[in-house]
Amino acid sequence: MAKVNKNNTIKHQIIYSLGLLLFSLLFIQCGTEKYLVGDQTLVTKNKIEIVDGENVSNKEQLLYQLATFQEQKPNGNWLGLFPREGFYFRNSSPGDTSWWNRGVRNNIAEIPAIYDTSATARTRSGMELFMRNLKGYYNAEVTSEDTRINKTTRIKYLVKAGKRYHIDTVAYIGFSEEIINYIEEIKEASLLKSGEPIDVSAFDKEKSRITQYLQNKGYANFNAKSLKIYGDSSNLNQTVDIFLEVVPQVDSTIYQKYTIGDINVFTDFLQGQDLSKTDVKTQNGINYHKFSNSYVVKPSQLDKFISLKPGDDFNEQDRVKTFRKLNQLDVYRFSILKPQVSPKSDSILDFNIFLTPQSTKWISDFGLETFYSTVSTLGRQFLGASAFAALENRNLFGGGEKNRFFVELGAEVQFDLGIATSIFRVQDNLDIPTFLDVFRTGNFAHRIGIMTTDEFRDFRRDATTNITVGYSNQRITDLYDIVSFNSSIGYNYIRNRHQFNLRQLSLNLNNYNLDTLFLDRIAGNQFIENSLQDNLFTGFLFRDFNYTYKSPKSITGNSFRFNANIEVSGWEIGLLNRIGNSLSGNDNDWKLFNTFEFSKYVKLELDYSFYKDLTKNTSFASRVNLGIARPFFDTQQVPFIKQFYVGGPNGIRAWQIRELGPGSFDNRAIINASQLFFQQGDLKFQFSGEYRFDIISWIESAIFIDGGNVWTLDNTDTRLGAQFTGSFLNDIALGYGWGLRFDFDYFHLRFDFGYKLRSSFTNNEQERWIPLRGQNIGNINVAINYPF
Repeated sequence: MAKVNKNNTIKHQIIYSLGLLLFSLLFIQCGTEKYLVGDQTLVTKNKIEIVDGENVSNKEQLLYQLATFQEQKPNGNWLGLFPREGFYFRNSSPGDTSWWNRGVRNNIAEIPAIYDTSATARTRSGMELFMRNLKGYYNAEVTSEDTRINKTTRIKYLVKAGKRYHIDTVAYIGFSEEIINYIEEIKEASLLKSGEPIDVSAFDKEKSRITQYLQNKGYANFNAKSLKIYGDSSNLNQTVDIFLEVVPQVDSTIYQKYTIGDINVFTDFLQGQDLSKTDVKTQNGINYHKFSNSYVVKPSQLDKFISLKPGDDFNEQDRVKTFRKLNQLDVYRFSILKPQVSPKSDSILDFNIFLTPQSTKWISDFGLETFYSTVSTLGRQFLGASAFAALENRNLFGGGEKNRFFVELGAEVQFDLGIATSIFRVQDNLDIPTFLDVFRTGNFAHRIGIMTTDEFRDFRRDATTNITVGYSNQRITDLYDIVSFNSSIGYNYIRNRHQFNLRQLSLNLNNYNLDTLFLDRIAGNQFIENSLQDNLFTGFLFRDFNYTYKSPKSITGNSFRFNANIEVSGWEIGLLNRIGNSLSGNDNDWKLFNTFEFSKYVKLELDYSFYKDLTKNTSFASRVNLGIARPFFDTQQVPFIKQFYVGGPNGIRAWQIRELGPGSFDNRAIINASQLFFQQGDLKFQFSGEYRFDIISWIESAIFIDGGNVWTLDNTDTRLGAQFTGSFLNDIALGYGWGLRFDFDYFHLRFDFGYKLRSSFTNNEQERWIPLRGQNIGNINVAINYPF
């Protein structure tokens, strides 16, 4: 009976809160209507309806496009509650000239959407013209219905599309037979095909495609204005004969085909220098000039970045590749590619490339950070500080190589438990702006046909090589310390919106020292203890691969990001170990110095994020993240630092990092005893959703919900409920909250406040749902940029 009364009380509270909210919104709305005079009304809703939807193939996209013609759009609400036009009414009187009034008008208010019949007529006309002239609905008609309720007006636009016209035939005509022949070469890939619907956007894309092709065939000055597309719709079957015409232009150079002549590269150019007073070295037909005693970047290295070659037909794509690659070299402030018609012939283009070096190739950076925080629900206080120093050389070996040496020292104290944490880290990164094929794997991929000759050439030019070596020491007093050495050789390659990162050679040596207090706290859990054995991560032919794709934003405001990462350690060593044992008849597990285990595991993680623009000032973002890691050969557990965890500013924000899970394991004893969380697992599933909105121009906010958990896949873990089972959905934890984000142009400073909604384990009353009362301001997360 007590539980029924409790549920009734909650229902009454919800009904009361909703009623109060509705009354407040009604009161606010009425407060804006008093400013309207005469028969003025506010537009509160626009609706577009296609009455003959059977004639439209993609209604969602067409409705989105038609909505852009609406001249009168309902005003939005600030923070989702307060009508923006109300702020305008209250802060736009002749005397409202203070900084406060201006700030409100510029950042919060909106000009009231007062209904105007002429604006409605213009909207109808714009929609009709768009349908007829741009989308091929030549008989489209748009009408409107206006519904007035008190001081508000709702507008409905009724679109009768009619039958859409389609392409019948495509013909190429014009005065230049040479150019028409080039167009004929690529007509199979044309965007204008028989049977396709009429769409002017496809016409524009086709002109751009042809223009790009011709520019890559030597026509440096050719542009889309030289192409005209029109049609004949006299057919009786609602089809159009399309004509693509090459039209004459006043500027005759538009139709001039060029070859590349002399290429002069001024490797240390400063404004005002006499270009005739240089020393010159010729490399592969390109002249490299220097004003000083030595080259800033060696000509043999610069030659790898210049795709333009003397004697070749001009190619716009090669010009862009050259410009992009030279501007990626940090050793230069900027690069300029300047073409000019050669005095030898009006069909030859000479190029002068001006490279202006940085004033110094050395950069130093120093920083000191302190922080103090309180976890209010646990009454815990933290005080921490860290200092770092970095020294960077932007041209270490004279080939545009960038080397960064980084040192960090930090410490943190937790007063109530007397836990002190320290970290010392040294890292050196060397970025080489070309592909350094150490193991000839790139050449091998080309030889067996994985990459074509052109793809391999582009890859060698655009890929960069990264070499790292580092040391770190993390110490938590009376618990454990981890000493790590790392080194790797990897490659980065970006093509269009696809980014590839491959680490081929990688070695990570990890030494763990576990104190008695830590062993007591994990209660002799062999699963955790085994994952913290001294180990060595290896990769000699393949260590890990990361792929990222960011989609362009669609016409309806949708976009997504996908990331996949696969990591493998010890497969070469394990295979050789197996072969050696089979030949010798032994059953030995190799170890480095008889101490460090060669860790053998595979780890896969997938991350997908979706973004949707709702209005000018609001958007929705969601994310799904999956991960699995498994040991193989003689390795018993995935190493602790390679297991998955959830919680923290980029995970389930109502929980702290490593606080949640695994599975339905009840970790309250750990929470009450220590702030040291070590809950990790072999399997991860988490998801998030955010509604993001602007408060003012540089302050944003969000309302979010997160969920997920981690599980183990090994039955040796003694934590009750930690294993993944068929009822895993019952282990899902949920959190919700709100956040503030400060936009500083180059980065966002984020404060998220998370509240626990559903626990992964039951409480003393066998319930999982957690009330808001008692959580105070929630779990505070401070981070840079968005969580996803």
